[in-house]
Amino acid sequence: MDYDVGDGRVGVIPPSRVLRDRSDVCVARCVLGLTLYTRHRSGASAGAIANLLRAFLEVAPTPNLILFRTALLDAWKRIRPNEIPLLVGELANERGARAVRHLFGFYLADSADAPETFFTYRESDEARGPGAGYVQLGLPVGTPADKLASLAAFAAEHVEMWCGVGGYLASPHPAEVPTSFNVFYAWARRYLGVDLQDPERARQRAHAGLPSTGWLTLVGRELAEKLPPGAFDADDCPPGTCVTTESRQQALLVRAGATPLLGDLNTLALPLPYLHAARALAPLLLETPTRLYGGFWEDDRTVAWARRFLEPQGWSE
Repeated sequence: MDYDVGDGRVGVIPPSRVLRDRSDVCVARCVLGLTLYTRHRSGASAGAIANLLRAFLEVAPTPNLILFRTALLDAWKRIRPNEIPLLVGELANERGARAVRHLFGFYLADSADAPETFFTYRESDEARGPGAGYVQLGLPVGTPADKLASLAAFAAEHVEMWCGVGGYLASPHPAEVPTSFNVFYAWARRYLGVDLQDPERARQRAHAGLPSTGWLTLVGRELAEKLPPGAFDADDCPPGTCVTTESRQQALLVRAGATPLLGDLNTLALPLPYLHAARALAPLLLETPTRLYGGFWEDDRTVAWARRFLEPQGWSE
């Protein structure tokens, strides 16, 4: 699939990848996605997540969402579209005692392989330790980008969080994560704008700083207090490269340009707005982000990837 580079040129979305001996098993897919590392200090937080799911369902191709499971179900269960409202109520914990359901998991997807349309959620009781909860959602890359931006703005207003990142996102096979990240490593060497997240592992350190930055970066209130004054003060920027900020109830929403960019190095298309945003957010980046699998594991290339917009030479070497 083609995409607009942002300066009149056309690029190519990274093609989905399948297993060499199982062409029916997709292990890597590029989507429009949003990853949020959420806070849970009372059971009421689940209600905000359920409202985010409702907003997601207004944008997502709902007929494609045919699979569901929770942390208590080992296998996927097929569902019909008319059953989804019941799942929203389950996520909201409407019948519960409003207590945090520690490590409760909720997964809605169009495929058991690397999904294209999905909404995943992990709830974590903050009183039991530093591990955050998370929401990760994905939409087909043909979805208007402003739809994703609207979901991020809704989350920044209503969902208590540590941080989040949105834009082009690599979607892995949940049972083939190391294999998926080998593909993602090759993508990352070419496409600077594709975000990579392993939220089940990264949630343990999300309270300490940003795992990465991207087209949309959400900074929770506690982390935002650590930004230096004037972090986003800048001289006049060329058209299309400006960074905008919105201070919402739960997070600062940083938007790097009008549309998400892949930053295809093969066409020398650097995502300049991402570089400007990363520079302003640099004080909040984790010094040692959670190590990614695949090619990132060797020589611990995760740090260089996370800082690719700040130190491009360190990543391209």
